[in-house]
Amino acid sequence: MSIVSTSSIHVSPSHSFSLSLEANLSTGYQWLLSNPLDAKFLELVSTHYTPTSPTPRIGQSGQQIFTFQPLRTGVTSIVLKTEVLSPLG
Repeated sequence: MSIVSTSSIHVSPSHSFSLSLEANLSTGYQWLLSNPLDAKFLELVSTHYTPTSPTPRIGQSGQQIFTFQPLRTGVTSIVLKTEVLSPLG
């Protein structure tokens, strides 16, 4: 089963922006880019996980945050998916 959610945003090439998604890394899943970004329009600057509590606990949820830098004016898309982490890294 997959859940699809679509949103549109308007951003300036001079301002980075972030997408924050609910996540729980203790389940073995993480958010990943499903499709490569169009490198003419967008760059992935960083991605990180922030737990909801300053004292991380097993089973605790948090936010996985993706930060992007627009490179030019135009239209592109970002497609994300959840995927199980490999125990081998």
